[in-house]
Amino acid sequence: MSDSHSRIAADTIKSWLQYAMLQLRAKQQSAKHLELADDVLMIAWQFPPDTTGGTYRPLSIASHFARSSQPITVMARTMHDQPTSAGRALLNRLHPGVRVHRLPNERELRPSHRAFPRIDWSMPGAMQLAREAMRLYGSKRPSLVIATGPPFHSFLAGYWLARAWDVPLVIDYRDEWTQCPFGFVQLGNADLRWERRVNAAAAAIVLVSNPQMAHHLSVFGSELASKSVVIPNGWDPAAVGSPPSQKTSRESSAALTITFAGSVGSHTPIDGFLDSFGRLISRRRARGLPELKLQFIGRRDARAEKALTQFGEQASIVLHGHISQQEAVAAMRASDMLLIINTENLARYIPGKLYDYLASGTPILSFGKGGEIERILGVTGAGVVISEKEPLELDRAVDELSQRTGESSDASSSWLAQHTREAAAQRFLDLVRRLTSRS
Repeated sequence: MSDSHSRIAADTIKSWLQYAMLQLRAKQQSAKHLELADDVLMIAWQFPPDTTGGTYRPLSIASHFARSSQPITVMARTMHDQPTSAGRALLNRLHPGVRVHRLPNERELRPSHRAFPRIDWSMPGAMQLAREAMRLYGSKRPSLVIATGPPFHSFLAGYWLARAWDVPLVIDYRDEWTQCPFGFVQLGNADLRWERRVNAAAAAIVLVSNPQMAHHLSVFGSELASKSVVIPNGWDPAAVGSPPSQKTSRESSAALTITFAGSVGSHTPIDGFLDSFGRLISRRRARGLPELKLQFIGRRDARAEKALTQFGEQASIVLHGHISQQEAVAAMRASDMLLIINTENLARYIPGKLYDYLASGTPILSFGKGGEIERILGVTGAGVVISEKEPLELDRAVDELSQRTGESSDASSSWLAQHTREAAAQRFLDLVRRLTSRS
Protein backbone atom coordinates (compact mmCIF):
# COMPACT_ATOMS: atom_id res chain seq x y z
CA MET A 1 0.00 0.00 0.00
CA SER A 2 1.40 3.42 -0.97
CA ASP A 3 2.01 6.15 1.62
CA SER A 4 -0.93 8.20 0.27
CA HIS A 5 -3.30 5.23 0.52
CA SER A 6 -2.04 4.47 4.02
CA ARG A 7 -2.69 8.06 5.09
CA ILE A 8 -6.21 8.02 3.61
CA ALA A 9 -6.96 4.75 5.39
CA ALA A 10 -5.62 6.10 8.70
CA ASP A 11 -7.56 9.36 8.27
CA THR A 12 -10.75 7.41 7.54
CA ILE A 13 -10.41 5.40 10.76
CA LYS A 14 -9.63 8.54 12.80
CA SER A 15 -12.58 10.35 11.24
CA TRP A 16 -15.00 7.58 12.15
CA LEU A 17 -13.68 7.52 15.73
CA GLN A 18 -14.07 11.30 16.08
CA TYR A 19 -17.52 11.13 14.52
CA ALA A 20 -18.61 8.41 16.96
CA MET A 21 -17.36 10.40 19.95
CA LEU A 22 -19.21 13.56 18.86
CA GLN A 23 -22.41 11.66 18.17
CA LEU A 24 -22.18 9.96 21.57
CA ARG A 25 -21.49 13.19 23.40
CA ALA A 26 -24.37 14.91 21.63
CA LYS A 27 -26.73 12.03 22.41
CA GLN A 28 -25.74 11.86 26.08
CA GLN A 29 -25.83 15.66 26.50
CA SER A 30 -22.94 15.13 28.90
CA ALA A 31 -22.31 18.86 29.24
CA LYS A 32 -25.62 19.58 31.00
CA HIS A 33 -23.80 19.85 34.32
CA LEU A 34 -21.49 22.58 32.96
CA GLU A 35 -21.93 26.16 34.09
CA LEU A 36 -24.24 28.07 31.72
CA ALA A 37 -22.54 31.31 30.70
CA ASP A 38 -24.19 34.45 29.36
CA ASP A 39 -22.01 34.12 26.30
CA VAL A 40 -23.28 33.42 22.75
CA LEU A 41 -21.08 31.38 20.41
CA MET A 42 -21.16 32.26 16.71
CA ILE A 43 -19.51 29.87 14.25
CA ALA A 44 -18.51 32.02 11.28
CA TRP A 45 -15.91 30.33 9.10
CA GLN A 46 -15.13 33.58 7.27
CA PHE A 47 -14.61 36.61 9.50
CA PRO A 48 -12.50 39.79 9.25
CA PRO A 49 -9.79 40.21 8.16
CA ASP A 50 -11.36 37.93 5.51
CA THR A 51 -12.88 40.19 2.84
CA THR A 52 -15.33 37.84 1.14
CA GLY A 53 -18.95 38.93 0.91
CA GLY A 54 -19.89 36.50 3.68
CA THR A 55 -17.95 38.38 6.35
CA TYR A 56 -20.14 41.48 6.58
CA ARG A 57 -23.21 39.93 8.18
CA PRO A 58 -21.33 38.08 10.99
CA LEU A 59 -19.24 41.22 11.57
CA SER A 60 -22.28 43.45 11.99
CA ILE A 61 -24.13 40.94 14.19
CA ALA A 62 -21.15 40.32 16.49
CA SER A 63 -20.36 44.03 16.86
CA HIS A 64 -24.00 44.90 17.56
CA PHE A 65 -24.22 42.18 20.21
CA ALA A 66 -21.11 43.54 21.94
CA ARG A 67 -22.40 47.14 21.80
CA SER A 68 -25.66 45.89 23.33
CA SER A 69 -23.82 44.23 26.25
CA GLN A 70 -24.46 40.74 24.92
CA PRO A 71 -21.20 38.77 25.31
CA ILE A 72 -20.29 36.95 22.12
CA THR A 73 -17.47 34.70 20.95
CA VAL A 74 -16.82 34.14 17.25
CA MET A 75 -15.08 30.96 16.10
CA ALA A 76 -13.50 31.35 12.67
CA ARG A 77 -11.08 29.60 10.35
CA THR A 78 -7.31 29.60 10.68
CA MET A 79 -5.69 32.61 9.01
CA HIS A 80 -2.81 31.54 6.79
CA ASP A 81 -2.22 34.78 4.87
CA GLN A 82 -1.31 38.28 5.98
CA PRO A 83 -4.37 40.58 6.01
CA THR A 84 -4.80 42.96 3.11
CA SER A 85 -5.41 46.67 3.65
CA ALA A 86 -9.12 46.05 2.94
CA GLY A 87 -9.08 43.25 5.53
CA ARG A 88 -7.45 45.46 8.14
CA ALA A 89 -10.06 48.15 7.46
CA LEU A 90 -12.81 45.60 8.13
CA LEU A 91 -11.08 44.40 11.28
CA ASN A 92 -10.97 47.99 12.57
CA ARG A 93 -14.77 48.03 12.44
CA LEU A 94 -15.04 45.08 14.82
CA HIS A 95 -16.19 46.05 18.32
CA PRO A 96 -13.38 45.42 20.84
CA GLY A 97 -15.80 43.53 23.06
CA VAL A 98 -16.10 40.66 20.56
CA ARG A 99 -13.94 37.67 21.45
CA VAL A 100 -12.56 36.01 18.29
CA HIS A 101 -11.09 32.52 18.47
CA ARG A 102 -9.50 30.93 15.41
CA LEU A 103 -8.93 27.27 14.78
CA PRO A 104 -5.40 26.09 15.51
CA ASN A 105 -3.23 25.47 12.49
CA GLU A 106 -3.39 21.69 12.29
CA ARG A 107 -3.70 19.24 9.43
CA GLU A 108 -7.30 18.44 8.54
CA LEU A 109 -8.13 14.78 8.13
CA ARG A 110 -8.71 13.62 4.54
CA PRO A 111 -10.75 10.41 4.75
CA SER A 112 -11.85 8.29 1.82
CA HIS A 113 -14.72 9.83 -0.13
CA ARG A 114 -16.21 6.40 -0.54
CA ALA A 115 -15.92 5.31 3.08
CA PHE A 116 -16.87 8.50 4.95
CA PRO A 117 -19.71 11.04 4.58
CA ARG A 118 -18.99 14.16 2.53
CA ILE A 119 -20.64 17.54 2.96
CA ASP A 120 -20.00 21.13 1.89
CA TRP A 121 -16.40 22.00 2.87
CA SER A 122 -15.83 18.81 4.91
CA MET A 123 -17.14 16.62 7.70
CA PRO A 124 -13.70 16.52 9.40
CA GLY A 125 -13.71 20.33 9.32
CA ALA A 126 -17.06 20.36 11.12
CA MET A 127 -15.73 17.95 13.73
CA GLN A 128 -12.64 20.11 14.25
CA LEU A 129 -14.86 23.14 14.87
CA ALA A 130 -16.96 21.25 17.42
CA ARG A 131 -13.97 19.77 19.26
CA GLU A 132 -12.18 23.12 19.43
CA ALA A 133 -15.32 24.86 20.76
CA MET A 134 -15.65 22.26 23.52
CA ARG A 135 -11.98 22.71 24.40
CA LEU A 136 -12.34 26.51 24.38
CA TYR A 137 -15.31 26.57 26.77
CA GLY A 138 -13.97 23.82 29.02
CA SER A 139 -16.04 23.76 32.22
CA LYS A 140 -18.60 26.22 30.83
CA ARG A 141 -21.08 26.28 27.96
CA PRO A 142 -22.58 29.20 26.04
CA SER A 143 -26.25 30.09 26.32
CA LEU A 144 -26.85 29.68 22.58
CA VAL A 145 -25.03 28.68 19.39
CA ILE A 146 -25.35 30.57 16.09
CA ALA A 147 -24.04 28.80 12.99
CA THR A 148 -23.80 30.88 9.84
CA GLY A 149 -23.06 29.57 6.36
CA PRO A 150 -21.81 29.00 3.73
CA PRO A 151 -19.72 26.99 4.08
CA PHE A 152 -22.24 24.72 5.75
CA HIS A 153 -19.99 22.46 7.78
CA SER A 154 -20.53 25.17 10.41
CA PHE A 155 -24.15 23.99 10.67
CA LEU A 156 -23.02 20.48 11.61
CA ALA A 157 -20.61 21.82 14.21
CA GLY A 158 -23.41 23.92 15.66
CA TYR A 159 -25.75 20.92 15.66
CA TRP A 160 -23.34 18.74 17.65
CA LEU A 161 -22.47 21.54 20.09
CA ALA A 162 -26.07 22.59 20.76
CA ARG A 163 -27.05 18.99 21.50
CA ALA A 164 -24.01 18.29 23.68
CA TRP A 165 -24.44 21.54 25.63
CA ASP A 166 -28.26 21.37 25.64
CA VAL A 167 -28.62 24.94 24.36
CA PRO A 168 -30.64 26.43 21.46
CA LEU A 169 -29.21 26.41 17.94
CA VAL A 170 -29.85 29.22 15.43
CA ILE A 171 -28.86 28.48 11.82
CA ASP A 172 -28.30 31.53 9.64
CA TYR A 173 -28.61 30.92 5.89
CA ARG A 174 -26.67 33.71 4.21
CA ASP A 175 -27.12 31.57 1.09
CA GLU A 176 -28.91 28.31 0.45
CA TRP A 177 -27.28 24.91 1.08
CA THR A 178 -28.48 21.97 -1.02
CA GLN A 179 -30.88 24.30 -2.85
CA CYS A 180 -28.12 26.73 -3.87
CA PRO A 181 -28.04 27.22 -7.66
CA PHE A 182 -24.40 28.33 -7.61
CA GLY A 183 -21.15 26.40 -7.59
CA PHE A 184 -19.64 27.82 -4.39
CA VAL A 185 -21.51 25.18 -2.37
CA GLN A 186 -19.69 21.88 -2.92
CA LEU A 187 -22.20 19.09 -2.34
CA GLY A 188 -21.07 15.63 -1.29
CA ASN A 189 -23.01 12.44 -0.59
CA ALA A 190 -24.57 13.46 2.73
CA ASP A 191 -25.59 17.13 2.49
CA LEU A 192 -29.34 16.69 2.06
CA ARG A 193 -29.59 14.17 4.90
CA TRP A 194 -27.69 16.46 7.24
CA GLU A 195 -29.54 19.59 6.17
CA ARG A 196 -32.83 17.94 7.11
CA ARG A 197 -31.40 16.80 10.44
CA VAL A 198 -29.99 20.22 11.33
CA ASN A 199 -33.21 22.00 10.36
CA ALA A 200 -35.27 19.66 12.53
CA ALA A 201 -32.99 20.26 15.53
CA ALA A 202 -32.63 24.05 15.19
CA ALA A 203 -34.53 26.35 17.53
CA ALA A 204 -34.65 29.01 14.80
CA ILE A 205 -33.97 29.09 11.06
CA VAL A 206 -32.96 32.46 9.60
CA LEU A 207 -33.15 33.19 5.87
CA VAL A 208 -32.47 36.43 4.01
CA SER A 209 -35.46 36.78 1.66
CA ASN A 210 -39.14 35.83 1.54
CA PRO A 211 -38.74 33.80 -1.69
CA GLN A 212 -35.90 31.85 -0.06
CA MET A 213 -38.08 31.04 2.94
CA ALA A 214 -41.02 30.00 0.74
CA HIS A 215 -38.77 27.70 -1.27
CA HIS A 216 -37.10 26.33 1.86
CA LEU A 217 -40.44 25.40 3.42
CA SER A 218 -41.64 23.81 0.18
CA VAL A 219 -38.58 21.52 0.19
CA PHE A 220 -38.05 20.81 3.87
CA GLY A 221 -41.60 20.96 5.17
CA SER A 222 -44.16 23.57 6.19
CA GLU A 223 -43.85 22.43 9.81
CA LEU A 224 -40.63 24.48 9.97
CA ALA A 225 -42.60 27.71 9.40
CA SER A 226 -43.15 28.33 13.12
CA LYS A 227 -39.42 28.65 13.75
CA SER A 228 -38.39 30.24 10.45
CA VAL A 229 -37.80 33.98 10.09
CA VAL A 230 -36.54 36.31 7.38
CA ILE A 231 -33.80 38.74 8.44
CA PRO A 232 -32.45 40.43 5.30
CA ASN A 233 -28.93 41.68 4.86
CA GLY A 234 -28.37 45.41 4.68
CA TRP A 235 -25.94 48.28 4.33
CA ASP A 236 -23.72 50.04 6.83
CA PRO A 237 -24.24 53.84 6.93
CA ALA A 238 -21.00 54.29 8.91
CA ALA A 239 -19.00 52.61 6.12
CA VAL A 240 -20.98 53.78 3.10
CA GLY A 241 -22.10 57.22 4.24
CA SER A 242 -25.27 59.01 3.22
CA PRO A 243 -26.17 59.24 -0.48
CA PRO A 244 -25.32 62.64 -1.99
CA SER A 245 -28.23 65.04 -2.37
CA GLN A 246 -27.27 65.49 -6.00
CA LYS A 247 -24.58 64.11 -8.30
CA THR A 248 -21.87 66.39 -9.59
CA SER A 249 -22.79 67.67 -13.04
CA ARG A 250 -20.81 66.26 -15.93
CA GLU A 251 -19.89 67.64 -19.33
CA SER A 252 -22.19 66.41 -22.08
CA SER A 253 -19.24 65.17 -24.15
CA ALA A 254 -17.51 63.29 -21.32
CA ALA A 255 -17.38 59.49 -21.40
CA LEU A 256 -20.05 57.65 -19.43
CA THR A 257 -18.81 55.20 -16.81
CA ILE A 258 -20.74 52.00 -16.07
CA THR A 259 -19.36 50.26 -12.97
CA PHE A 260 -19.68 46.69 -11.76
CA ALA A 261 -18.49 46.39 -8.15
CA GLY A 262 -18.01 42.96 -6.61
CA SER A 263 -16.79 39.50 -7.50
CA VAL A 264 -17.32 38.18 -11.02
CA GLY A 265 -17.74 34.42 -11.22
CA SER A 266 -20.13 31.67 -12.23
CA HIS A 267 -22.97 33.34 -10.32
CA THR A 268 -22.50 36.60 -12.27
CA PRO A 269 -21.69 35.62 -15.89
CA ILE A 270 -20.64 38.68 -17.87
CA ASP A 271 -20.32 37.17 -21.35
CA GLY A 272 -23.82 38.16 -22.41
CA PHE A 273 -23.47 41.73 -21.21
CA LEU A 274 -20.06 42.13 -22.88
CA ASP A 275 -21.58 41.05 -26.19
CA SER A 276 -24.42 43.58 -25.83
CA PHE A 277 -21.99 46.26 -24.61
CA GLY A 278 -19.73 45.83 -27.66
CA ARG A 279 -22.69 46.30 -29.99
CA LEU A 280 -23.85 49.30 -27.96
CA ILE A 281 -20.46 51.01 -28.38
CA SER A 282 -20.73 50.67 -32.16
CA ARG A 283 -24.28 52.04 -32.26
CA ARG A 284 -23.40 55.03 -30.05
CA ARG A 285 -20.39 55.91 -32.19
CA ALA A 286 -22.60 55.86 -35.27
CA ARG A 287 -24.91 58.33 -33.48
CA GLY A 288 -22.04 60.56 -32.38
CA LEU A 289 -22.76 59.97 -28.69
CA PRO A 290 -20.17 60.09 -25.84
CA GLU A 291 -17.92 57.09 -25.36
CA LEU A 292 -18.58 54.46 -22.71
CA LYS A 293 -16.27 53.04 -20.06
CA LEU A 294 -17.08 49.72 -18.40
CA GLN A 295 -15.34 49.51 -15.03
CA PHE A 296 -14.91 46.35 -12.92
CA ILE A 297 -13.94 46.57 -9.25
CA GLY A 298 -13.21 43.37 -7.32
CA ARG A 299 -12.15 39.78 -7.81
CA ARG A 300 -12.66 37.95 -11.11
CA ASP A 301 -12.41 34.25 -11.86
CA ALA A 302 -10.39 32.80 -14.75
CA ARG A 303 -13.37 32.68 -17.11
CA ALA A 304 -14.20 36.34 -16.51
CA GLU A 305 -10.58 37.39 -16.98
CA LYS A 306 -10.47 35.55 -20.30
CA ALA A 307 -13.71 37.14 -21.49
CA LEU A 308 -12.45 40.61 -20.58
CA THR A 309 -9.05 40.02 -22.16
CA GLN A 310 -10.64 38.90 -25.42
CA PHE A 311 -13.17 41.75 -25.54
CA GLY A 312 -12.76 43.68 -28.78
CA GLU A 313 -12.98 47.19 -27.31
CA GLN A 314 -10.13 47.11 -24.78
CA ALA A 315 -9.97 50.91 -24.55
CA SER A 316 -13.48 50.84 -23.07
CA ILE A 317 -12.59 48.45 -20.22
CA VAL A 318 -11.19 49.60 -16.86
CA LEU A 319 -10.11 46.91 -14.37
CA HIS A 320 -9.39 47.21 -10.65
CA GLY A 321 -8.68 44.50 -8.09
CA HIS A 322 -10.20 44.16 -4.64
CA ILE A 323 -10.25 47.46 -2.74
CA SER A 324 -11.72 48.62 0.56
CA GLN A 325 -15.45 49.20 0.84
CA GLN A 326 -14.96 52.94 1.27
CA GLU A 327 -12.86 53.13 -1.92
CA ALA A 328 -15.44 51.06 -3.78
CA VAL A 329 -18.28 53.34 -2.66
CA ALA A 330 -16.34 56.41 -3.80
CA ALA A 331 -15.91 54.79 -7.22
CA MET A 332 -19.62 53.96 -7.36
CA ARG A 333 -20.58 57.56 -6.62
CA ALA A 334 -18.19 58.82 -9.28
CA SER A 335 -19.86 56.56 -11.88
CA ASP A 336 -22.80 57.40 -14.10
CA MET A 337 -24.55 54.08 -13.49
CA LEU A 338 -23.99 50.77 -11.73
CA LEU A 339 -24.35 47.37 -13.39
CA ILE A 340 -25.90 44.31 -11.79
CA ILE A 341 -26.19 40.99 -13.61
CA ASN A 342 -29.64 39.55 -12.88
CA THR A 343 -29.85 35.88 -13.87
CA GLU A 344 -32.67 33.40 -13.30
CA ASN A 345 -30.58 31.76 -10.57
CA LEU A 346 -30.73 35.01 -8.59
CA ALA A 347 -34.54 35.04 -8.42
CA ARG A 348 -34.62 34.23 -4.67
CA TYR A 349 -31.51 36.27 -3.89
CA ILE A 350 -30.76 39.88 -2.94
CA PRO A 351 -27.07 40.33 -3.85
CA GLY A 352 -25.11 42.13 -1.16
CA LYS A 353 -23.87 44.67 -3.69
CA LEU A 354 -27.45 45.83 -4.32
CA TYR A 355 -27.62 47.38 -0.84
CA ASP A 356 -24.42 49.37 -1.36
CA TYR A 357 -25.50 50.27 -4.90
CA LEU A 358 -28.72 51.75 -3.55
CA ALA A 359 -26.92 53.55 -0.73
CA SER A 360 -24.46 55.12 -3.18
CA GLY A 361 -27.24 57.12 -4.84
CA THR A 362 -26.00 56.21 -8.34
CA PRO A 363 -28.70 54.83 -10.69
CA ILE A 364 -28.66 51.08 -11.32
CA LEU A 365 -28.84 49.10 -14.56
CA SER A 366 -30.12 45.56 -14.12
CA PHE A 367 -29.13 43.34 -17.04
CA GLY A 368 -31.84 40.71 -16.75
CA LYS A 369 -35.40 40.78 -15.44
CA GLY A 370 -37.31 39.15 -12.63
CA GLY A 371 -36.74 38.09 -9.04
CA GLU A 372 -35.89 40.14 -5.99
CA ILE A 373 -33.65 42.54 -7.92
CA GLU A 374 -36.47 43.72 -10.19
CA ARG A 375 -38.88 43.88 -7.23
CA ILE A 376 -36.58 46.09 -5.16
CA LEU A 377 -35.68 48.39 -8.05
CA GLY A 378 -39.40 48.72 -8.70
CA VAL A 379 -40.12 49.62 -5.05
CA THR A 380 -37.27 52.13 -4.80
CA GLY A 381 -37.35 53.53 -8.34
CA ALA A 382 -33.55 53.45 -8.23
CA GLY A 383 -32.84 51.99 -11.64
CA VAL A 384 -33.89 50.38 -14.89
CA VAL A 385 -34.42 46.66 -15.55
CA ILE A 386 -33.87 45.36 -19.08
CA SER A 387 -34.07 42.02 -20.81
CA GLU A 388 -30.76 40.51 -21.90
CA LYS A 389 -32.62 39.24 -24.98
CA GLU A 390 -33.59 42.71 -26.28
CA PRO A 391 -30.38 44.52 -27.35
CA LEU A 392 -32.00 47.89 -28.06
CA GLU A 393 -33.32 48.10 -24.48
CA LEU A 394 -29.72 48.67 -23.41
CA ASP A 395 -29.50 51.80 -25.60
CA ARG A 396 -32.64 53.27 -24.04
CA ALA A 397 -31.58 52.35 -20.51
CA VAL A 398 -28.14 53.98 -20.85
CA ASP A 399 -29.70 57.11 -22.35
CA GLU A 400 -32.24 57.33 -19.52
CA LEU A 401 -29.86 56.63 -16.65
CA SER A 402 -27.24 59.08 -17.95
CA GLN A 403 -29.80 61.87 -17.59
CA ARG A 404 -30.66 61.15 -13.95
CA THR A 405 -29.48 63.68 -11.39
CA GLY A 406 -28.65 61.09 -8.74
CA GLU A 407 -31.12 62.44 -6.18
CA SER A 408 -32.49 59.72 -3.89
CA SER A 409 -36.26 59.31 -4.05
CA ASP A 410 -38.37 59.19 -0.90
CA ALA A 411 -39.14 55.54 -1.67
CA SER A 412 -35.44 54.68 -1.94
CA SER A 413 -34.53 56.59 1.24
CA SER A 414 -37.34 54.88 3.16
CA TRP A 415 -36.28 51.43 1.95
CA LEU A 416 -32.65 52.08 2.88
CA ALA A 417 -33.64 53.28 6.36
CA GLN A 418 -35.37 49.94 6.98
CA HIS A 419 -32.48 47.85 5.66
CA THR A 420 -29.39 48.87 7.60
CA ARG A 421 -27.13 46.15 8.98
CA GLU A 422 -27.76 47.61 12.44
CA ALA A 423 -31.50 47.02 12.05
CA ALA A 424 -30.88 43.43 10.90
CA ALA A 425 -28.47 42.80 13.79
CA GLN A 426 -31.03 44.12 16.29
CA ARG A 427 -33.64 41.69 14.95
CA PHE A 428 -31.08 38.92 15.38
CA LEU A 429 -30.41 40.04 18.95
CA ASP A 430 -34.16 40.12 19.71
CA LEU A 431 -34.42 36.55 18.42
CA VAL A 432 -31.52 35.38 20.60
CA ARG A 433 -32.98 37.04 23.68
CA ARG A 434 -36.33 35.35 23.12
CA LEU A 435 -34.67 31.98 22.81
CA THR A 436 -32.57 32.48 25.91
CA SER A 437 -35.46 34.01 27.90
CA ARG A 438 -33.73 37.33 28.43
CA SER A 439 -35.76 40.49 28.25
